[in-house]
Amino acid sequence: MTKKTWVIKTDDQRLKHMSYLAQKELPYTATDKEGAEKDKSTPQNSLHHKWLTEAAEQNKQHTREQYRGICKLHCGVPILRAASSEYREAYDRLVKPLSYEVKLKYMETPLDFPVTRGMTDDQMSEYLNAVHTLLTTEFNVVLTQPKDRWFL
Repeated sequence: MTKKTWVIKTDDQRLKHMSYLAQKELPYTATDKEGAEKDKSTPQNSLHHKWLTEAAEQNKQHTREQYRGICKLHCGVPILRAASSEYREAYDRLVKPLSYEVKLKYMETPLDFPVTRGMTDDQMSEYLNAVHTLLTTEFNVVLTQPKDRWFL
């Protein structure tokens, strides 16, 4: 089963969504939710990836992918565990009992345990703050600073 989420903000988007629904094969399940949570932004994603690259270039202790796993485990998992009992239960049952080394492998590709991909804009801001602190204090990395520091 494929889950597809549409955030409709304009009449044009509504028409495209209606056209999509008209082409769906019956039966199917539809869910409607008033308003919309703001998803993480492209600038947030770009900054995150830039920081991971900077960390790997400046501190060769880990690869970029290993820094990604470390950040997901130390910074992202606590945010999602606090925000969702469903996530907390799944993480605690499946990942928490594992050794630290195995947890890190779960965070990295190819397993890539979901952490940041489901975050809202606010959660991603919190995550970026935590990543900034982790990388600058624990790994002595100098990170690019956005001009407006909107992630703080």
